[in-house]
Amino acid sequence: MPIGKCSVCRVQLTKENCRPSIFKKGSGYCNACINEWQKRWYRAHPEAGREKRRKYWTLERRLARSREAQEFKKLAISHYSNGTMACANPFGEHLTPYRNLLALTINHIEGGGGRHRKKAKYWSFYKWLARHEFPEGFQVLCMNCQMIKKIVNNEMHSELQNRDKTQPQT
Repeated sequence: MPIGKCSVCRVQLTKENCRPSIFKKGSGYCNACINEWQKRWYRAHPEAGREKRRKYWTLERRLARSREAQEFKKLAISHYSNGTMACANPFGEHLTPYRNLLALTINHIEGGGGRHRKKAKYWSFYKWLARHEFPEGFQVLCMNCQMIKKIVNNEMHSELQNRDKTQPQT
């Protein structure tokens, strides 16, 4: 269904040859003319073009990665909590299931998460879990239970252990 003509080349505008925002307005430019104009503008203004692309892509990438990481986190927590989206509560801390997604994390049951993170070298641990089809050995804990587990099992970071050994006891 044509809606108007391109203001430059006078081609009939359709859904296929123009952008959705232009199609809604009913007038404007076809994709070919917009692309040609953009090429000319970027050639004439290389510094401004680079700056514009840098700002756009750094913000867009951060936002996209953040959204993607949140989706993978939801998938992983849903999988490891058997769909309950709640803390495993291994220490009996919660009377009702703790479900705040901001404080729920994936925990290595046997410990060693720091070593695993260095070895895996993934920007999102949740994405790594999904790509490896959610392997065994992980559980969902809230940050409180994770800290209690760390204290109970004496899972201190190696830097802290080494620092404590080298400092004289007073």
